[in-house]
Amino acid sequence: MAIVVYRIEDTGHLNRLEARLRRRVGGFCRWWRWIKVGITTNPKLRAKQHFVKDPEWCELVVLWKTSSRKRAQDAESMLIDSNWGRANLDNQRGGGGGRNAEGTHYLYVLLA
Repeated sequence: MAIVVYRIEDTGHLNRLEARLRRRVGGFCRWWRWIKVGITTNPKLRAKQHFVKDPEWCELVVLWKTSSRKRAQDAESMLIDSNWGRANLDNQRGGGGGRNAEGTHYLYVLLA
């Protein structure tokens, strides 16, 4: 089962955090065989869904939370776009999709 780790250092506005989030995801790209960037309203359930689909995923790291679905989608797209050329980025498309859900949205990196 993939574990969920909360590494939320700041819940500030995306404009202030963009450079820091890019560096953190770049670091994950350097140290892990596979990474995937995503958003969810339920990190534990999402980790379980990823693990059932592919048991190689071992950790879901929550990087940021926001009450805005739009901001979460913007952050996801920005991080995928800024790492798009990396061979170990497992995202199949640019991000920002998913179903419309209410509540807190979490930006995460999935690691294998």
